Amino acid sequence: MMNFDKILVPVDFGECSDKAVQYTLELAERLEAEITLLNVDEFFQWLLPEESYQPGEVEDALKTRGELLQQQLQPYLEMGKERNLKIKCAIMRGDSVAEKILEHLREEKYGLVVMGTHGRTGLKHLFLGSIAEKVVRFSPTPVLTLHKSVECCRMEHILVAVDFSDYSRQALEYAAAFARLTRARITVLHVIERIIYPAFYPEGYYPVADFEPKLREQVLENLDAFCADYSDVDITKAVAAGRASDEICHFAAENGVDLIIMATRGLSGLQHLIVGSTAERVVRMSSAPVFTVRTAEEHSGEASTN
Repeated sequence: MMNFDKILVPVDFGECSDKAVQYTLELAERLEAEITLLNVDEFFQWLLPEESYQPGEVEDALKTRGELLQQQLQPYLEMGKERNLKIKCAIMRGDSVAEKILEHLREEKYGLVVMGTHGRTGLKHLFLGSIAEKVVRFSPTPVLTLHKSVECCRMEHILVAVDFSDYSRQALEYAAAFARLTRARITVLHVIERIIYPAFYPEGYYPVADFEPKLREQVLENLDAFCADYSDVDITKAVAAGRASDEICHFAAENGVDLIIMATRGLSGLQHLIVGSTAERVVRMSSAPVFTVRTAEEHSGEASTN
């Protein structure tokens, strides 16, 4: 059984991380989990070189800054204690929030990371990127991301996006673990990718399913086999055609999905720039929380976010 007894929540005291904390408090009650709040303080990267200060000034500044952050974390700690939860905090300093979060995850063992995400798109996303997406791409621990629009921690309907790979099989295992803990129902969705044609073709593109009427039936049969080992949980199978990230988000919005679970390939460098990641696009676009998991094979070759 998957272990969710320790949850890490990176916080920056903004609206998105406030929502992540509130969501995690509800989730931790259900899972009987311990929470660690992590703040990565970037403040000192803007200071002058240490030799520019008088003796003791840097130490005093560090102490004052630490006290301020502890005060900002205190309301979160009180909220956890009011729910009789085990909750503590950690503070790290650095100039790369994502890298520090990943460093902490490599040093400490957690069952889950919960993060708020701003969901940037377009040029803003291209230039600024997303801390949450970098953590999703490289974290050795499953990551649950949510936008500030998420109202509460519901887990009645879980959507698992699968492509029949070993990666997506592990995503289904996590979904089954959550379903057993929360009595949620599961929908397993496979998206048939569209065939793209040049612009001079009359319609531009066609769903591949239109060329093979029996393809949907074939996929549903494959889904039955894929889910055969999970007879103890309530599973429905579904098939869609189109761009995977768009169809996953559309299905979730149209069918009252409370949580999307999917695997991520952890692409890096030029490969990531060109190919991108379906999981990261879903993290960016989905109005429902998204739980992403990397497979064990990927953990052996950790990449840097820099």
